[in-house]
Amino acid sequence: MTMLFSLIEKVDWTEPGFGAFNFSGICGLSLSQGMNNISVLQNAYDNGLIKYNMFGFGVSSDLSTPGELVLGGYDESYFTGDLQWHDVMQDQSYGILYMLNGTGVKVNGQFLKLPCAEFRNCSFLVDTGGGLFDIAAPGFPSLAVESDCSNVDQLPTFSIFIDNNEYEFTPADYILKIPNPNGSGTICVSTALGGDATDGYVDIAGWFFHKYYAVFDRQNQVVGFAPRN
Repeated sequence: MTMLFSLIEKVDWTEPGFGAFNFSGICGLSLSQGMNNISVLQNAYDNGLIKYNMFGFGVSSDLSTPGELVLGGYDESYFTGDLQWHDVMQDQSYGILYMLNGTGVKVNGQFLKLPCAEFRNCSFLVDTGGGLFDIAAPGFPSLAVESDCSNVDQLPTFSIFIDNNEYEFTPADYILKIPNPNGSGTICVSTALGGDATDGYVDIAGWFFHKYYAVFDRQNQVVGFAPRN
């Protein structure tokens, strides 16, 4: 199998990002769009290197345990119950993005107005490469936490709904306690962003995948989620 890659030798604005982590590049697994935009996964499938045109993605809730990426299938041992499948929205303006049908946002049991920005049309973006689970909607509260963890009990429980299937997050799900790098004890860090916005958005990324295993079935244009073990 041959595959043409682009090599970026130096771009000033990427240096801080790449310098802070132990990686030297990004290989995207987005949808293919036409003959001039064929992904690595599509090429591998077309050449018989993987059985199925899909991949599974799981991130451990324990930071000391590695997650996994399965190309050509998925690992059932990583999740419980059945996968809930969602159709990828067929809209040319979304191009190669995995966009799902967002049907609700709820905070502490109360539904909010959907974040239906004109360019999103109530769709939620799924991005395994994103750093933070990000929700902006009319009336959505901040998810910021004090480093000393003093306001954890005041933070909200929230849910997003995709095709009317609920995915809930409590503060225990999105607040991460880590060793204090400047002393003893622990500090709290929020792994999700929340904000009040008239025309908002939902980016399913980052810590979402610590709670839910994801399967991207490119052949059938669906994405599945199930609770992580």
